[in-house]
Amino acid sequence: MVLSVLVAAPYRALAKRLVKGPLVYLTWRSDPTSTLVVNWMDGDARSNDYVMYRRLAAPPESGWLLARGFKHLFADQKKRIMHHVELRGLEPDTEYIFMIRSQAPTRAGRYFKFRTLPRVLPSNFR
Repeated sequence: MVLSVLVAAPYRALAKRLVKGPLVYLTWRSDPTSTLVVNWMDGDARSNDYVMYRRLAAPPESGWLLARGFKHLFADQKKRIMHHVELRGLEPDTEYIFMIRSQAPTRAGRYFKFRTLPRVLPSNFR
């Protein structure tokens, strides 16, 4: 038991250095050509549950779309909060950029990028 703690401790410290900000991952609840769910985990129950997004190819002066979602306490009761925001009405085979927890792009944190699936998948798709 003591050995496993000694071995795991350096990896936990390294993980804290490598991961700055919330843990973000993407999923789908419905059609992946036109929807996407942005999920993230953080420790702030007061943080907002919204995502600002736009097409990557859109001009920088174009507006951002805002999608709202919900949050809940993570199952392990360690004060980690899970946030979920579904983006709808996306265009197939299109790249988008998005930010979480921000009301204006100028106050934003990191930008993230994704591409929706094409309507027809190529024959070699895995």
